[in-house]
This record gives sequence, C-alpha cells and structure tokens, in this order.
Amino acid sequence: MFKLSQTQKDILKLLPQKAAKLVPFTELIKMGSKVATTAIGGESYKQDLTQLSESDLPEGVVVVPSEEGLNPSMPLLALHGEKVLEIYFAQLFRQDASVHLDLRANHFSAQGETLLWRPSTLRYKFSAAFLNSIRELYQGFYDDKPDVFDKGLEGLGMIRSSMSPEERQEIRQLLFSHFGEGRTSPVIFSVSKFQKSFDEIFSYFLKNEVPLHPEFALLGANLATLYANLQNIKAPLDVRGAFMKADSVLAR
Repeated sequence: MFKLSQTQKDILKLLPQKAAKLVPFTELIKMGSKVATTAIGGESYKQDLTQLSESDLPEGVVVVPSEEGLNPSMPLLALHGEKVLEIYFAQLFRQDASVHLDLRANHFSAQGETLLWRPSTLRYKFSAAFLNSIRELYQGFYDDKPDVFDKGLEGLGMIRSSMSPEERQEIRQLLFSHFGEGRTSPVIFSVSKFQKSFDEIFSYFLKNEVPLHPEFALLGANLATLYANLQNIKAPLDVRGAFMKADSVLAR
C-alpha cells in the first residue's frame, strides 16, 4: 500500500468524492502507485524535463529545473493564464510522454510576458487510446464537430450503442455543460463551478451505472489543479484560443 503525500492529498480534496466510486479500487491503487513513485523525482524526472525542453513548448513558456527559478511574488496575469491553458492542452497532445499532473500556482511565476514553469514531479503516462479519445472530445467541442465529439465519448465508454437517443443526448449535454461557454467566449475559472459540473457527471454515471474509464479520474485531478490556479487570475481567459494553438502543433 502506498502512502499519499501532502500534495496528493491536497489535489484529491479538489475532486468530488463520487469520482472514486466510479473507478474500480484495484485500478485506483494501480494508478496511484505509479503516480506516487514519480514524486521522488530523480533521473526519470530530469529526462522528462529534457524531453520537455526539446519539444514544442508553448511560445513564451520557459521550463526551470527547480523552485529557486520561480518568483512567487509576481502574480500571473491573463496572458500567463492562457499559457498555462496551452500547457494543459499541449501535454495531452504530446505523443508517448508523461503528463505533469499538478498545474497549481506554486509551479509557475511571471517574468514580463514570459511564463516560468517548474513542472511537477507527479507524472503519469496516459494510455494512447485514452488520450486519443480525450483529444477527440476537445476537437469535437471546440471545432463544433458533433460526430468527433461522439467518437470521443464512445472511445471513453461514456456512450454505447445500446443506449437510447435520449440517454446519449443527456450525456452529451452533461459534458457540454462541463466544458462551459469556452467555445464562444472567454472564461473566468472557478473551482466551485468545476466541482459542481464534475459532480453532476459522476452522479449521472453512478445513477445509471455508466462505467468510467479509470484514467478519467487522474485527468480530473489534473483539471482540478488547473482550475485552482486559474481562478486566482479572476479575468476571462481565451480557452478555445489556447486549445487551437496546442492543436495546431499536433497537426504539424
């Protein structure tokens, strides 16, 4: 049995407790063990930083190897918040690479228009099939392609051929509500709104016995840290613009 670090406990507090009820306990233990082993950093962390530095980081983002390279007295502005969003999407769009899960404010600082990022040691390499379905969800939503959005839902097992048209539409609407108005207008981030929308998704799945892909719980933790950071900015952020930039890198 692994022991949760304080950081992991803090992240889990951001998630609706119903999330754990939808993922088999053995899968939670398996994923939690993998994340826990990354917390010590070490050589694999250094290799991940090198890979990040050599890959297509969002423009205006600089990776720093330690917390000493950050200046916590410099609060993030909207332009920095949008770069954090680019990091979130870019990590999901990178091929065969670990995702640095903790995107809370203590991993970032501003330097003029540049965003300094000290990536979290808490990492997880999502399966290729899961990432592909998540990308399809985002691409279907932000590019207004319902068929692609449905393909992502099917890949995650959220909608199935055995469901009625009404059930499928209800799940679509739940996910659309979670994504919010980001497709058509900038978004002011709120942890409470994130928790409420996720709770509605999990409540529906529990009630209707819809299985949840195990890795969705870890993505939820990743998202929770993103919201916890960006709600401090208290300014509308262009989520779709950040997505489009990350998606354009994938298309190269």
